[in-house]
Amino acid sequence: MHDGRRKQDATGVRIDGVSKAFGSRAVLRDCSLDIEAGTFVTLLGASGSGKTTLLRIIAGFLSADRGDILFDGRSMRGVPTHRRRLGMMFQSYALFPHMSVFDNVAYALRMRGDTDRLAARVGEALELVRLEGYAQQRPDRLSGGQRQRVAMARAVVANPPLLLLDEPLSALDKELREQLQVEIKTIHRSAGTTFINVTHDQGEALGMSDSVVVMGNGVIQQAASPQELWNRPVSAFVARFLGGSNLLRAERRGAEARLADGTVMKVHGPAPDGPVELAVRPELVTIGEGADDGANAVPATVRETIFLGEAIKIVADVAGHTLEARVPVARAEAARPGARLVLRWRPEDTLALPAEAGGKDGAA
Repeated sequence: MHDGRRKQDATGVRIDGVSKAFGSRAVLRDCSLDIEAGTFVTLLGASGSGKTTLLRIIAGFLSADRGDILFDGRSMRGVPTHRRRLGMMFQSYALFPHMSVFDNVAYALRMRGDTDRLAARVGEALELVRLEGYAQQRPDRLSGGQRQRVAMARAVVANPPLLLLDEPLSALDKELREQLQVEIKTIHRSAGTTFINVTHDQGEALGMSDSVVVMGNGVIQQAASPQELWNRPVSAFVARFLGGSNLLRAERRGAEARLADGTVMKVHGPAPDGPVELAVRPELVTIGEGADDGANAVPATVRETIFLGEAIKIVADVAGHTLEARVPVARAEAARPGARLVLRWRPEDTLALPAEAGGKDGAA
């Protein structure tokens, strides 16, 4: 177990045109996605986006109205949850308070009648989650993080080729969440199984996953690596949901876009000519006149500055828009409220995205 299982022992999942409605309310609309065996994939979205409904359909707790779920090419239509060879880890831990840690973890095996080497396998699962000395403890004697580790041990003890995680860290405080993110990634690498996680937390999704699936309004908006999502969102919806990007409304013509006051920006990106939203990451904006190197450069008036420790966040008025920059402290001496300065960024960091109705200027 600790040497890692081969990816071919994990389950590959295909979501094929899945739709679901509750009464007249459409919750999922024609969702399709391929999840490679052995990868860690997170379904990311706000409340009501459809992410939890999709996870429950994968688990077999709900049936799709249209479409299908396939495990390694085999349709799961009509296959009950207990025959899908998957594990589940819940937000609420779902531990039995009257049982010891050992018995909570062993419960998954005993319910299946799979008791061969029971003590050894439970011991391996507890070692995997670093709870070797806690087998005889009761859950009420454990911290929240330790209880979550017990839930993880119970989920992986039977070596399921697919593990579903339903907001497993949302009940924990920030420091503990960040600590367990690292541990869950390590467990995934060691177990070698396919993980499908659901969360509304952008940091958790980007930090833990091989691939992130952004969901909104019952639709898969974008599925990509964390780096691609962060740097190359395909829509203003994705850029706005991930947070932090400056979004400026403009009119695109070829490789240039014109703001409402006439300021011209050099741009690239997927949007065709016409109304667009320009996405620029704050950490890619710098201060200074600079050389004539082709960068986008605009005069700005500093509205406010916020100390972030290693950087200063600058909120500035730029050509009738609000723009945020995040610059190292040592380079921000000139940034004081009311100060006029020049903000610059590279054309390749200016992403033109299709404009959305009701889109707002400023940082998302």
